[in-house]
Amino acid sequence: MPHGNRRVAGFTLLEIIVAVTVIGFLAAMAIPAFRIMRERSQAGRIAGDLRAFRTVFTTYALENGSWPPSAGAGEIPDGLRTALPINWTQESPLGGNWQWESDPTAGTGTIVLSGGQTTRSVYLKIDELFDDGDISAGPLQFDGSSLRLAVEL
Repeated sequence: MPHGNRRVAGFTLLEIIVAVTVIGFLAAMAIPAFRIMRERSQAGRIAGDLRAFRTVFTTYALENGSWPPSAGAGEIPDGLRTALPINWTQESPLGGNWQWESDPTAGTGTIVLSGGQTTRSVYLKIDELFDDGDISAGPLQFDGSSLRLAVEL
């Protein structure tokens, strides 16, 4: 039996092309916005961690009269096992690990994030949230391989 004037349900090739094009435009707009939001989130997390870590090290120095001894990446300095947040020993949102460098002769301490894998724009956002927006000057600096926060009393 012939179908005659009956139309078979389905999409035409033109309708499919239009739908795919619209989805492509939406994705092209969403991907950069997602990247920006991800960078802001990472920067906020790192800035918050730096503030928390700085508070712990400063409190230790005020209570003990000196900075805690240096500790390697992911290691908790002596005397801070219960004071440092758990994320000190975990990989940071940017990758890499936290470490503490103490120079007793100079009386200085530095919180270091080494091995982070991200873009310069994320480091700039961190510095804007935490410091002066210039990652080459001030207490928070990025030297190309590590993010360093000089802690002072």
